[in-house]
Amino acid sequence: MESEDTKAPEVKKKPKKANYPLSKRPIRQVKALKGLGPSAKGNIRHLVTPETKELVRRLIVVGLTKAQIASILGISEITISKHYKHELSTAAAGATAAVAQSLFDNAMKGNVAAQIFWMKTRGGWSEKRWVELTGKEGGPIEFAWAGEVIDAVVDDEPEDAE
Repeated sequence: MESEDTKAPEVKKKPKKANYPLSKRPIRQVKALKGLGPSAKGNIRHLVTPETKELVRRLIVVGLTKAQIASILGISEITISKHYKHELSTAAAGATAAVAQSLFDNAMKGNVAAQIFWMKTRGGWSEKRWVELTGKEGGPIEFAWAGEVIDAVVDDEPEDAE
């Protein structure tokens, strides 16, 4: 038997971290694990979902700016630009194409206003207003210098007027 003096010292072991399910962990830790908690910079991470992509697309289509959309989502404009590049670059063009298709369909169904608008914007048509000026009894316009008119008036007076 060994005496207590010759016994090897016991090494303290670190306790193992419990692998608790997410439901039993503190909220901050759960958010960090899901990508919603603070990042290395201390900012809250933004979770991109199909729903947020659709929301951003719809907000762009109705004309909201990046700053307004960021405010609605509670994130920065930089985050909008980083995560929603595709939506930012294609949503407005897609809406314009859909409206143009609708206009075209209406024109093809016989909507005269749509047909006129289409031809003015796409077909090069325009309404021209012509103003035609004519002289006395539809003849050419006569031009004279002021001095010539005065001479003509003076010449027309009878000489017997004295």
